[in-house]
Amino acid sequence: MRDIALFAFVFGMLPFILKQPYIGVLAWSWLSYMNPHRLTWGPAYDFPFAQLVAVTLFVSLVLNPEKQRFPASRIVVVWVLFLLWTLVSTYFAYFPHSAWEYETRVFKIQIILFISLWLMGSPERIKLMVWVIFVSVGFFGIKGGIFTILTGGSGRVYGPAASFIAENNALAVALLMVIVITSAAVSPPAP
Repeated sequence: MRDIALFAFVFGMLPFILKQPYIGVLAWSWLSYMNPHRLTWGPAYDFPFAQLVAVTLFVSLVLNPEKQRFPASRIVVVWVLFLLWTLVSTYFAYFPHSAWEYETRVFKIQIILFISLWLMGSPERIKLMVWVIFVSVGFFGIKGGIFTILTGGSGRVYGPAASFIAENNALAVALLMVIVITSAAVSPPAP
């Protein structure tokens, strides 16, 4: 049942992504942070939902080009230099096959992050993005808290399988980061 619901929800989002590219960034963020497909047991478990949303996002960018300009700053220049350096270090890696696997994974993420930086320029969109990340990671905090209470703290709380926050310490760091970022993003500025 979860598989059907997830397929219906993600495929139901695709027309909205084609109309508004920033919705694609939000959907990709939700799929990447929460990994809802890892909460299923059927065909959705290994289905490339994030890739499907990313391709739809690219098509949407071609069909609906946004008039925003890319925010150029020193941080973006350092970011690009860092990505170029990762290419150089990967090329000279001791185990090149393994290194290129990770480099490919990192570059796919970085492309979407550049698109996010370009599309999420307004305060409203940034708040939406923060809330998507908060709910995606916070889900595992709430789920883990309930699990801990029900088991009396006898087990470990893990994030979604095969994700960056799968390990319990990585999940804890992500939860702490989300709490700080969300409180800073939604609280009113100091007078």
